[in-house]
Amino acid sequence: MKKCRRKKHAPMNRSQMMQAVHSEDTRPELLVRRALFKAGLRYRLHRHDLPGSPDLFILKYSVVVFINGCFWHQHGCKFTSRPKSNPEFWNEKFTNNMVRDIKTNWKLSLQGYRVATIWEYSVKNDFDRTIERLKAFIASDEERLSFLLILKGLKMQVLEKISDFIGKWMAVVVLAIAALSLFLPKSTLWIELSWVNYLLMVVMFGMGLTLKLSDFALVFARPKEIIIGCASQFVVMPALAFLLSKIFGLDAALMAGVVLVGTCPGGTSSNVITYLSKGDVALSVGMTSVNTLLAPVLTPAITYLLLRTTVNVDVLAMFLSIVKVVIVPIALGFAINKFFGKWTARAVKVLPLVSVIAIAMIVAAVVSHNASKILSTGAIVFAVVILHNLLGYGCGFGLGKLLKFSTPKTKALSIEIGMQNSGLATSLAATAFSDLAMATVPGAIFSVWHNISGAILANIYRRKE
Repeated sequence: MKKCRRKKHAPMNRSQMMQAVHSEDTRPELLVRRALFKAGLRYRLHRHDLPGSPDLFILKYSVVVFINGCFWHQHGCKFTSRPKSNPEFWNEKFTNNMVRDIKTNWKLSLQGYRVATIWEYSVKNDFDRTIERLKAFIASDEERLSFLLILKGLKMQVLEKISDFIGKWMAVVVLAIAALSLFLPKSTLWIELSWVNYLLMVVMFGMGLTLKLSDFALVFARPKEIIIGCASQFVVMPALAFLLSKIFGLDAALMAGVVLVGTCPGGTSSNVITYLSKGDVALSVGMTSVNTLLAPVLTPAITYLLLRTTVNVDVLAMFLSIVKVVIVPIALGFAINKFFGKWTARAVKVLPLVSVIAIAMIVAAVVSHNASKILSTGAIVFAVVILHNLLGYGCGFGLGKLLKFSTPKTKALSIEIGMQNSGLATSLAATAFSDLAMATVPGAIFSVWHNISGAILANIYRRKE
């Protein structure tokens, strides 16, 4: 009996075959389109003006639909395989596709669209159930059937517009609150320092609501870049903080505050600034997520190594504080987003408003309760905080160029290293160094400054391709 052998194709023929693979109007796509049209849903095809050129765009419901091939987008099912020839090329190809998918979903979400992804496997193996779930997802936002629901929808639209406006002008809002608290401290003294932890928990809970499992996929798809970003974050910024504190001769309280800013992970603002800078958003989100998860161990450990001869550092108290203030709220937000996605899809639209209010209140509390001390320190602490931030940007950019990262990756690395979770630094200073009142000041100043510098940097980076 003759052995059946797989036919080998010449490179030129293989190339022509690959070019013949359709990216539009595939069989799964045609089947989904017919089913939705039969259900009375109308759509536009392949909107090239939207990120990722979605296969279907349903304007009425603000929904975009991607019908993905399992091979090209690496679904992980039986239709997913990797060619054995030229593995380096295919690994890079598939990784880029996966990263592009994450980035596309992020951009569309920021523009207010809900994203549905239909896989080739689902269409071929469970078509009816897949279509029913897709129709339910599309219609899930159309609940304005009564006057009360219409009124609720209008209120949400107003809140979303306010949230969008506040998010865009966050730096100005926080700066104005800081100035008011500094020169007219009585106006914001009603905000207690004991509220700082709870306010930060609100911000971290909001971050958790925006996280998905796909945000962590990059850790496995591009581990080298994530490791470099995380290592740089916890080496460059703490080292700069320690050196600047020594060079400028800061006292123990201010030095503790500056070092805490340096040892904290990157803040969520870095993801937004990276997006505005046309940087690698997926890499930025991946680094922020991993850095935040590492913070309960690395932040207390590095802080102890740098300050053990200067002040008393309670490592266990810092660890428990980070778990309580950061990890628990993020985990709770993540779980709610996972199991109650319909609710969070609406809540996320007003998160910028909630986050800015919480951050502004943190800054107001710290600045107003320490106004006289801040004014008495002169310009030294301001100079240290500004230099710390700018040197972080510069080191990140230089490291990216040294490692021959692409321009978008270099931007993401620079911003991720330079921008810190200064709210966490302020919270930790208030709990871990309660006997050092001025330790909370550098974090508060950094909260104001890095939003201003981030906005300026985004304008500069946006022009740099």
